Amino acid sequence: MRTHPIRSAILGIALFLFVTLPEWFGSVWPLFTSKTLPEWVSERRWSPLGPSGTAWLTVTSIIVMLILLAVIVYQTRPRTSVADLYTDRRDLNRSVGGLLAELDSVKKGWIMWPAGGSSVSIPSESLSHIQRLILLDPKQYSGAYAKRFLAGSAGIVSSAITDLTVRAQKAGTEVRWNPDCFLSIVIHDHFSDDAWARMELLLPGIESVDRPSIRITKKSHADLFRALVKMYEYLWNEESTAPHIG
Repeated sequence: MRTHPIRSAILGIALFLFVTLPEWFGSVWPLFTSKTLPEWVSERRWSPLGPSGTAWLTVTSIIVMLILLAVIVYQTRPRTSVADLYTDRRDLNRSVGGLLAELDSVKKGWIMWPAGGSSVSIPSESLSHIQRLILLDPKQYSGAYAKRFLAGSAGIVSSAITDLTVRAQKAGTEVRWNPDCFLSIVIHDHFSDDAWARMELLLPGIESVDRPSIRITKKSHADLFRALVKMYEYLWNEESTAPHIG
């Protein structure tokens, strides 16, 4: 009712009229004719039933009232915001088909990955769906960070970041490096009404395949979605720099 107050009020009035109309009509109708309404309608051949068939009017009235009642209940039902929770990447793969399938569903994605080690098997065509990509700056993070959050040595992580940077740039993606990637996030076509965002949580000591993630839609969590887009724009414009390879 809070979502459509006017529509709900109109439907409520209509239901009230349908409930009280028969009693009022029964008092007024004899003033104009001594015949019942079904007999009067049947004489004018508006009804497929004979003069003795009065059930059609009752049944029709009941059906109309039930339909109106169902519409009112539907309009006034509690609205809940739904978010998809994936316990790990295996759960994500079962639900959406994996990272490759997720990227292929994106037209202009904004993505932030700490290292992007899982993107090695992603073809360049799929990388071209990424409009902006933020990666961890391989020249500024510490080996302790790599061991704690990425479960790898600094050398391996740096190599993966550099390789993905080169491949993404060749695919036409804008790439920037950030000294402190604290979140893995995929924002799908933020300008679209069907936009969504998935956040993968970086947890100390947790392998990348075991990371949980949460997926929300722009329609169900508009305020949170706007906050994520604003955060990404801030990181892109204020805290990230163009990569320097070589």
